[in-house]
Amino acid sequence: MTDDAPPARIPRPLDPVEIRVLGALLEKQQATPEYYPLTLNALVAACNQKSNRDPVTELSAGEVEAALDRLRKHVLVWKTGGSRAEKWEQNVEKRWTLDGATKAVMTLLLLRGAQTPGELRARSDRLHAFATLDEVESALAKLAEGLEPLVAELPRAPGQKEARWANLAGGPAEEVAASAVPAPAPANDRFRADRESVLFHSKRMWEAGLVVASAGNVSARVSGHDAVAITPTCISYDVMTADQVVVVSLDSSLPIESDFRPSGELPTHLAVYRSRQDVGAVVHTHAPFVSTLSVLRRPLPPIIDEMMVYFGGTIEVADYAFTGTDDLGANVVGALGDRAGVLLSNHGNLCVGRDLAEALHVALTMESTARIYVESLRTGSPVVLPEGSLRAGRAMYEKRRKRPSR
Repeated sequence: MTDDAPPARIPRPLDPVEIRVLGALLEKQQATPEYYPLTLNALVAACNQKSNRDPVTELSAGEVEAALDRLRKHVLVWKTGGSRAEKWEQNVEKRWTLDGATKAVMTLLLLRGAQTPGELRARSDRLHAFATLDEVESALAKLAEGLEPLVAELPRAPGQKEARWANLAGGPAEEVAASAVPAPAPANDRFRADRESVLFHSKRMWEAGLVVASAGNVSARVSGHDAVAITPTCISYDVMTADQVVVVSLDSSLPIESDFRPSGELPTHLAVYRSRQDVGAVVHTHAPFVSTLSVLRRPLPPIIDEMMVYFGGTIEVADYAFTGTDDLGANVVGALGDRAGVLLSNHGNLCVGRDLAEALHVALTMESTARIYVESLRTGSPVVLPEGSLRAGRAMYEKRRKRPSR
């Protein structure tokens, strides 16, 4: 090796405190650049942050300062002069030749340990916008190439469906793999069952073709709490995990013990729950045939018996309002009435039920019925059920609403 050779990307295995310091500096540079570089006190707070950290630490100022001194000897951090106090900034962006995508991925791996590409994409919204999972995998491949790779794909454990990646700042891949066993669900997550139920039914909605990618949303009342659990925003159902489901207070509309942002349609869900005490779950879809009727702004009349039994009558069309607004919520509540579903002008449908299974059943039945209606319009004029059947079906609907959920 000559004197002109560039310094090693990672001169030695870094210890956990050094890794946390680098991760915190990288994160704050991207997420809150207006407060970067960081004072020692700000860096200590960033290292010990409760959210987006695994594990959560309680490092002292002395421990962080000592780590900074060690990192500075290897020119991995810089000390800069501030107007009132010395500040610190990272130098690994240059040493590791990071671009926007690879910097975001490396930051998350330093702060949260081994993760799947789907988890990295879901957790990167404040750092870098990954449009697809392929973009995350491309960034990982870039970090893993060359004689001094910064990340490695870990061997899959038995029953593990997705590959997990880890940073190599702390040592060789073999050592990382030995310490990167997926952590169990937090024992103190009092909403775990609610999150898992929302995840399960949202994946069923996606698998049934009622939505694509991250479109649509699902929510349910949280048992024993004045709150709802709702799918997160902008996370595709194929990679969504239970810990990403957001619990929100019905009173304040604010997240409770959740690190992710709720669906943008949260105001509409909350409006329905607040106006209908009988509703235990909400499913909003962009299914093809209900969406066809929604852009035509055409109600779905009771043309088959199941409509009266499960929907309670004609599916009306809510007046148009922009997605995620309080106006849309008010329009939906007005058009929904006491029925189990409503069409949203130019925006699919919304279905309710006593629980998630029932709300999803309503959504599936509505899409099937909408298809029958749209197809029949091509060949003639669909005939609405006779008045006697409408009354009988409505009576059955009201009786079902009074029964406890399954």
